[in-house]
Amino acid sequence: MKSLYFKVLVWSIATVALVMTGLLVHSRLFRPRFGPFQTSRVFADFAQRVYTTEGRQALGEFIRQANQGTGDDFYVTDANGKDLLTGQDRSALLAAASGGPPALAFLAPSSDGSIRWVHSFGGRDARPSPAEAFLWILAAVSLMAYLFTFYLVSPLRKLAAVVERFGAGDLSVRAGATRGDELGNLARAFDKMAQRIDTLVTAERRLLQDISHELRTPLARTTFAVEVARTDPDRTAARRVSIDLRSPPALRLTVDRELLHRALDYVLRNAIRYSPDGQQIDVTVTTTPVTAEVAIRDRGPGVSTEMLDKIFDPFFRAESHRARVSAAGGVGLGLAIARRAVQRHHGFIRAENVAPGLCGVMTLPRVAAS
Repeated sequence: MKSLYFKVLVWSIATVALVMTGLLVHSRLFRPRFGPFQTSRVFADFAQRVYTTEGRQALGEFIRQANQGTGDDFYVTDANGKDLLTGQDRSALLAAASGGPPALAFLAPSSDGSIRWVHSFGGRDARPSPAEAFLWILAAVSLMAYLFTFYLVSPLRKLAAVVERFGAGDLSVRAGATRGDELGNLARAFDKMAQRIDTLVTAERRLLQDISHELRTPLARTTFAVEVARTDPDRTAARRVSIDLRSPPALRLTVDRELLHRALDYVLRNAIRYSPDGQQIDVTVTTTPVTAEVAIRDRGPGVSTEMLDKIFDPFFRAESHRARVSAAGGVGLGLAIARRAVQRHHGFIRAENVAPGLCGVMTLPRVAAS
């Protein structure tokens, strides 16, 4: 039962079934006790005719048949309380039936008043009254309602407590639902939302730390693109990687130099960061009559196919071996800035797995757009 609607429906049907069963049991239990007076009067008249016409033996057979299946006792006495079948004195029973509680005995005289038909419940006055029976039914229904309410409200209270802790700043708290119904779906949706918020807040904190570091070292990002291999050889030498540049002898582009500088710098930095020691980074520039394409390939672990587009999203960090290669990984802004810079030139940037490694490809128009 994964649907909450189905659970409510089944529980409601079970409650109605319990009430109807209780009423049925109650009616079966009390029907002999509260039979109409006319019915007992008919029994009394019939017993009088049997005794008068057929004698004591036939009366005994009639009483035995009346006793079968009821669990109660029936007696036939004269007006003074003498049992016509056994001769015993039943005057005390007549007195109890005449003035005692109805749950103990019931008395009906024959039409001519010569005999008394006594229906005795054998002293079973401990059987519950109608009010008690209804109270038992009410208690059972109330218990079912309480259990069902607890079943519904308990996960909501737990989720409310988790939301309160999350709102108080504990971003690691999760609902951890195992239910398969709508309440479980709600808890899992909260967990997904909490995970995304936690990721964004963590990325924001890393960004603030990096900005603080950049403010303390304002010259840390003055190197640029391919020239880093020529003008700052110590940078690649520290990682023991080399850069192989292949480009046409002459290439003219109408670009924003600072923006293109940033884009190439971030893509090349990313390649250097994830390249294994001693490997080579290939920078290849190719042209067509209308475009120029810059491909920067490393020989690192690459990323999964479904993340090739996501790595250009702000604050995105691939949770893979590539993201853990360098302990000095950024906050996920470099490639996002590179994509924005390329788009400002009406170009586009993409990433490809080249086995081994990752290749970032920037395609730029050779003629500036109007």
